[in-house]
Amino acid sequence: MQAFGRRFGMETFISEILAFKFNGNFGARKAEIKNGLSKLLADCSSKHSFLRAKAYYSLRYDSDVIFWLMSKDPDEIAKAKAGIELLLGGVAGVSHGFLSVYRQSRQHEASEGNRFFVAYPMSKSPEWYLIDEAERKRIVADHVRVATSSPNNNGISSFTTESFGIGDSEFVVIYELSDIGKWVAVTEELRHVEARKWITNEHPILVGIEGLAYI
Repeated sequence: MQAFGRRFGMETFISEILAFKFNGNFGARKAEIKNGLSKLLADCSSKHSFLRAKAYYSLRYDSDVIFWLMSKDPDEIAKAKAGIELLLGGVAGVSHGFLSVYRQSRQHEASEGNRFFVAYPMSKSPEWYLIDEAERKRIVADHVRVATSSPNNNGISSFTTESFGIGDSEFVVIYELSDIGKWVAVTEELRHVEARKWITNEHPILVGIEGLAYI
């Protein structure tokens, strides 16, 4: 959900999501690349600054592998991004990328059951930002209520990140989930909430399954 007003006492993380599409040169270096990526992500995960450092096999047609890096240290994000690009040089090209900022107001614990990943970019119309703040809070609260009270919300974990001035969308909402079918049902329920009136863009959505085993 969007936070309003000043936010004190929140840790700020940089979130980098990169999706790549492989070309015909990947097969010859497959084992080498997978080993290199596994080591790189393990090294990132061992650092205190990282909240997430994961790879996903893309379930959509437009990408093959998705990386999600989230760290308090922008330098660590840059190093990890450069390392991924070096390993995939000549065998893959970037198909999509999202850069955003996450202000942590609650602790997110890793869930072993949430093996699926959704990155959901979103923008709102200019009229939304002209609505009184109290009214915006009411509308957002209703959106959250519908999502969290849904019987299909089977432990879905969400991160609302902001891209104002640094990305092509205003928000990137990132979800970790255990059941794609139930996720689709929750999303359909949210089509009926009032907040939908101000959404102007939700493209491109990335969907993946955790791990490098399918590559």
